[in-house]
Amino acid sequence: MNVVFFVSGSGGNLSAALRLQDNNKELFEIKLIITDRPNIKSIEIAKKHKIPYKIYDFKSFCGDSPLINPKINPEEYWYKSEKLHDKVYTDILNFEKNNTLKFDLAVLTYRRIIKGKLLHYFKNRMINQHPGDLTVKNQKGERKYIGMNAVSLALHDNSRTRTSTIMVRNSMDSGEILCQGPWVVNKIKGTLSKSEIEAHENVQKEKSDWPSIQFAIEGISRGHFYLSQNTNNEKLKDVKYKQVTLPEGGYSITL
Repeated sequence: MNVVFFVSGSGGNLSAALRLQDNNKELFEIKLIITDRPNIKSIEIAKKHKIPYKIYDFKSFCGDSPLINPKINPEEYWYKSEKLHDKVYTDILNFEKNNTLKFDLAVLTYRRIIKGKLLHYFKNRMINQHPGDLTVKNQKGERKYIGMNAVSLALHDNSRTRTSTIMVRNSMDSGEILCQGPWVVNKIKGTLSKSEIEAHENVQKEKSDWPSIQFAIEGISRGHFYLSQNTNNEKLKDVKYKQVTLPEGGYSITL
């Protein structure tokens, strides 16, 4: 299985996937790495493992995201973002052609929302890592812990968090849940400071993110995951693992 890996930061999930790859070379290989910014550790990881990589400077091309800065014109930002992802799409097609291969899976550990041609090209072949329990609903019955502040929102309500690995669909954090990493418990009482939330996030990366992404990639490469044609109440496809229909939260990983 040929994999293209999208990264935004330090590359913890990428390193976890590469450790899995080293022990399962017959199953999959990361052939290309896509980053949304220059000068990040993930690029050094790509160089170390001699994996081709492409850098797209979203900050310079698109400016701040309206999800972070409410003063930004959202229409202009999303237009630029889709245009740049169209460039990524074209470059991936050229990479496939030049290397006589086709990517079987795109893995996102990536702080960008993908729309347009790139999303369509990888329909049912793109997964995303999200640091929140997506089975929790708000009063409207919608997924509560979505977006970039999922960990802090969850910690405000609860003493534990976990990571979901999902299929990528048209709207934010809306796809089928394949699996969820182990729970990470917060032992600090009372309101958490920004640094305490960040410390919890770092623990969650190791204890929940990495096991979740490894389990999903290995399960897909071994043909264990299957999306049925039946739909549940959210109009998502039922997820099967080894021919067994999973609950809404997918496969629950415990260590």
